[in-house]
Amino acid sequence: MQRLSFRVLIPEYLQVRPTAVFWSAGETISRRALTVRVPEGVPAAVSLRVASKHVRLKLTLGEVRKGRVYELWVEPRRLDERFREEIVLEARFAGVGSRRGTAYVYVK
Repeated sequence: MQRLSFRVLIPEYLQVRPTAVFWSAGETISRRALTVRVPEGVPAAVSLRVASKHVRLKLTLGEVRKGRVYELWVEPRRLDERFREEIVLEARFAGVGSRRGTAYVYVK
């Protein structure tokens, strides 16, 4: 019997660290940062877009290193109730198309 095996390397196009940020209900509102990186060896991002389905969050995106490193500031508008939100990050790459990443916000 013959065996055929192969390895596939699927590059991680977006690295989001940390993948979640937390606040406690009733805490003073403050903003927290997530770092979004496009690893070396992957084409530089042409654009990066962030979205949340709800208006409970203020999202501010800044480019630290063109096409490679971004800082996403997350600030809840209110902290009087518990909630969980998903933030979707969508990057466009020349010759590759778009890739998505996610981060989460928790108010406990």
